Amino acid sequence: MRLKKTHKICIIFISLLIVLLPNQAFRETIQVFWVPVQPSNQVDLRNSKTADAGSQTKSFNGEIIKTSSGSGEVHIQKTSIMKKSSESSELHELKTSSGSTNTFEQKLSGWERSALVRFRCQEVFGEKGDTQTNLHYPFEKRIFLANTEKIAYCAIAKAFSSNMKRIFLYLSDSSHSAVDLRGDNGPLQQIHYPHQQNFWKNGSVLDHLPREEQDRVMETYFKFIFVRDPLKKVISAYRDKFYGQSDDIFHAYFRNTIAAAMCRDIERYKQEFSAPSYLMEGDIDCTRQPVFIGLQTFLAWVVLVPLESKNDSNRNDNPHWAPSLPLCRICSSSVKFDFVGHFEEGDGDTKDILDHAKWDFPFPNVNDTQFDTVLSDKEKEDFTEQVNDLSSEFVSELNNALAVERYILGYTDLKPG
Repeated sequence: MRLKKTHKICIIFISLLIVLLPNQAFRETIQVFWVPVQPSNQVDLRNSKTADAGSQTKSFNGEIIKTSSGSGEVHIQKTSIMKKSSESSELHELKTSSGSTNTFEQKLSGWERSALVRFRCQEVFGEKGDTQTNLHYPFEKRIFLANTEKIAYCAIAKAFSSNMKRIFLYLSDSSHSAVDLRGDNGPLQQIHYPHQQNFWKNGSVLDHLPREEQDRVMETYFKFIFVRDPLKKVISAYRDKFYGQSDDIFHAYFRNTIAAAMCRDIERYKQEFSAPSYLMEGDIDCTRQPVFIGLQTFLAWVVLVPLESKNDSNRNDNPHWAPSLPLCRICSSSVKFDFVGHFEEGDGDTKDILDHAKWDFPFPNVNDTQFDTVLSDKEKEDFTEQVNDLSSEFVSELNNALAVERYILGYTDLKPG
């Protein structure tokens, strides 16, 4: 019986595979065209030392994340498989609500994300890492300790920092227990301002310890951070510190003292340098009381103008809008965070931290009207409109300026450069 032409082709193709598959070069070649995608279930590494699920692999545009449940380790392996990305495919959406803007095929846990961050830090900065630090807000004063659980937390503003500090501050008192917080967060409601350093018990902040003890803590404690999309973090800082009608002492400091210094610096810069067009076109009025700096002007000044060109670098480098990488030395070769949470993941990442610490209480959601900006419905509507009115070209330029931080922290898979 004569074989059809298609059957002959199939037989020839199968014969070639049998001959070529043992060849290493051939296998690497066909991997470029075929990438097996694993199921999207997340790997729970909290109980990794006792779990028996074996190792799992997740593929993220050429960065292969391997998790081994036996060792509790997370590794990233660079492969030749790289999906092409272009500027046109990048997400530039600006929403005041939560929502991740990365384009990853599968969601990462905080443990897996820490491995991704370390890998990308080395990819961008090399073996020595990034040596930059925020000189005005020292790293040692940003590390808060739960010594009983041997946990260290580096606080980054606009990413759960107030409520996370409330937990650490409450538990820094030896007469308090996590059991007190079960059911509700009543005791935490009484902590109005957890940022004042002199409120903290001795030994509950890294800066309290001798240098040798600091090194031991950073080497042996479980270390975690929470981060936020860099552009949304700056927009949130503007909304909280410069927008609305709050007239309490705390907000008056930002709207008068800091805004006034920033306003003078912006006007000087515009006269002395070739300022970005977005800065020149923005709204600003240094004669008003309180001083008025429009959203576009604020974003252009904070994101597009280099810090070294600003006179009052202390106020211009405020941690509410300063870059996150130097604040917590995220890419330093001497600091290795075990868990990197995303603000946008909400309860998912915070619950992982509570479970790891064996804190059997819900993550607090304390909105302190004494210190937090409370906007009217009309103010919220107006602010959302201001954000939506930002041009796509301006947003693209802002994201390009923040490209390194967005890439390293896992908010985009588009490599800068």
